[in-house]
Amino acid sequence: MVSAIRWLVMLLGAVGLGAGLYFAIRFALQYSFAQYALILHGRHGMAALRQSRSLAQNRLLSVAIRLIVPKLIYGLSALLIEVAATTLYQWIITATTGAGSDLYLRFSAIGAILITVVIEMIINPLFVITDTLVYKDLEEHPIASS
Repeated sequence: MVSAIRWLVMLLGAVGLGAGLYFAIRFALQYSFAQYALILHGRHGMAALRQSRSLAQNRLLSVAIRLIVPKLIYGLSALLIEVAATTLYQWIITATTGAGSDLYLRFSAIGAILITVVIEMIINPLFVITDTLVYKDLEEHPIASS
């Protein structure tokens, strides 16, 4: 009896978790363009939210793919560039200061932070540019309401 109750609780928990994730992702996709409606068209509050929802309505999968895939590509590219740059920097620091020295540790920490910051300064605007292009495209190609 206890085992059956445990399975029921786990099943209900999994269903609840799945439903919560579905509605959270749906909400995020429907209202992800409200900020662009405000910035590009000056729509405030509920008007921006309504426009964002109307742009994503009936094409949530398409919007999800168009928002997520570029971010994955940019993120993985940034990761690869960061690993390559950090490795190259570590080799240079090791060759010039010697491994294990106090100067090596300081330069290594400073360099790792600077490499990350510079790469993020390049990548983050790409996220916004891509989202803006998706917003403009959705706006230019609306889906007819039925």
